[in-house]
Amino acid sequence: MRSSRRFCFALFISATLTVSITLPASVLPQTAAQLRQSQQIDREFRFARGLFRDSLYDAAAAQLEEFLQKHPRSSHRAEALYLLGESYFQTRQFDRAQSAFQRLLQEFPSVQYREAAMLRLGESYYRSGNYHKALVTLKEFERDFPSSPHLDQCIYWKGEAYLSLEQNDLALNEFTRLVRLYPKSPFAAYALYSIGWIYEQQNELRKAQKVYEKLVREHSDTDLARDVAYRLGFLTYRSGDYQKAADYLRQALKLAPKHRRAAEAAFFVAEAELKLGKVDGALRQYQEVIRRFPHSVWAARSHYASGLQYICLL
Repeated sequence: MRSSRRFCFALFISATLTVSITLPASVLPQTAAQLRQSQQIDREFRFARGLFRDSLYDAAAAQLEEFLQKHPRSSHRAEALYLLGESYFQTRQFDRAQSAFQRLLQEFPSVQYREAAMLRLGESYYRSGNYHKALVTLKEFERDFPSSPHLDQCIYWKGEAYLSLEQNDLALNEFTRLVRLYPKSPFAAYALYSIGWIYEQQNELRKAQKVYEKLVREHSDTDLARDVAYRLGFLTYRSGDYQKAADYLRQALKLAPKHRRAAEAAFFVAEAELKLGKVDGALRQYQEVIRRFPHSVWAARSHYASGLQYICLL
């Protein structure tokens, strides 16, 4: 399905006050050494963070692991743990991502990265198939951050976790709540898709059709909408609305002519025409399938179907 979100981090710059005092001569070399060490630590962290920002996640993870081991008390530790978890998340090493996010949440319960880390932890649990832990974490996120700008994402993953546990009614509640509260969210289209899918599984085809129509209408510029246009055509064919099926499938073929189901869609346009009694139109469409998709199974079926119709016309 499916998508990842990036978070912006605020950088805190500490101002240095120059105080005119006299230090013992024996202290000065130690202070200079500490300053050099601090600068070296900063350089190492900036290097690791730079790798992350350049999307070199494997290299970033290696540098961050080394940094955290060498400098366990660094002022950069919280951010380093978050970036480490995110690096592992981006490379789909979800167990390691979970470990990093858990360490961050345990060591820094009030840190600014807590919100992002908890949400990522919930998503990591979901993506690794631990749906119960995902739900526990996402519910905790919603409780602790009720005004989060990422609440739409939290609700979506809760819905997906319920769906994976085959608790379709609870999933439906979450997806419906997301669409109602956050209609402009990038997750709203995916929630609509999941709602339609649930209705299909419940054999409530008319409800599924309405939801898919809403998705295509309100999110027409997305790849998901183009995919759903095909789904709508097949769905309306199954429900016996052959005119709408032909219209939807033609629209789908126009929107995404190289879609993986394009040959099938073209074939069912012909089948819909036949169901409507438009034999000439069906024959022309069968020939179109054979011309455009000559090596597909649908071309073979078109040869067979058109042959039968020519026999019937004799």
